[in-house]
Amino acid sequence: MQPINQTLDQQYLIKHAINVRNYRIFTPKKASRIEGSLPVVQGSLLTQELQPGLVLHKVDARAVNDFSFTAQIDPGLRVSLLFAGETHLTYGKKSLHMHADTSKAHVTALTEVDGCTLASRKGEYRQAVNIAMSESWLARQGFDSQAMRRATHHLAAQQIKLPEFVVQQASQLFNQLDAGAASRLSREGFALTLAAHIIENWQQAPLAQGTAKVVSRRSQQFMDFLLSGEADALTLEQISQVLGMSAATLQRYAHQCLGSSLTHFLRQRRLINACKALQQEGVSISDAALLAGYSHTANFATAFKRQFGVCPTDAHRYALTDLLMK
Repeated sequence: MQPINQTLDQQYLIKHAINVRNYRIFTPKKASRIEGSLPVVQGSLLTQELQPGLVLHKVDARAVNDFSFTAQIDPGLRVSLLFAGETHLTYGKKSLHMHADTSKAHVTALTEVDGCTLASRKGEYRQAVNIAMSESWLARQGFDSQAMRRATHHLAAQQIKLPEFVVQQASQLFNQLDAGAASRLSREGFALTLAAHIIENWQQAPLAQGTAKVVSRRSQQFMDFLLSGEADALTLEQISQVLGMSAATLQRYAHQCLGSSLTHFLRQRRLINACKALQQEGVSISDAALLAGYSHTANFATAFKRQFGVCPTDAHRYALTDLLMK
């Protein structure tokens, strides 16, 4: 798969370097900062903080000039999936040369702040997905940072084999070029699934005492069911019956995995489905309201405007991607 034809300069890369600190780009020959007008890569690049401390970065681009960058990395786990090309990366004093291998994830643990350097030559093409899990995010999932530091060592690295469904989820991310709500939910679901698999298979584990929340197979079952869309038209009681979980367990998993209540998550999903139906299928306002779970169109219109910034009657005037990004 070749990257889309979009030229990205220094300022664009800096804007998307939210998962690192003190990010600087250099030209290898002159060791000087690249001017903002000089193109760096051509293709697509996106970085999103899906939850506080959980950041996804994906790149599908070719270098149009020699360049390198330096940055500071905070403690936590860094995961890389390389689909095409090679990556020459240095964490602190440890150098990593990664080749494309979609069956495995490269995982590095940082127990202290350290430097990071990546070098790329003109013409090199790279397609990759990276996940950064900070210590604070891991702590919210039930991990003690001190326990993590005792269980592993700084810059410990490991390659972890991935299930085929995780690889397929990752490859589908390259077809999502927008930062809208629907795509964001998809990326968040993938990141949580990948994080669960990585932590469960990290050989230096256990990273915490007892069973960590994020690696719970039940929570994975919960997330897989929600992201499949099968829960969109169900009540909380019906979801509870399908999954064999109590209402309290559902809400606990929702707050752990989604950072919100299950009711809030489902409301957003249903409004997004209603928005798509209005845009793509031309359904009536009343039908869209029912699809979103509202028996009164006035209540639906209020919720729709709160979510997308426009009334349902005006939705046809906007591109779907514009509405989902509001």
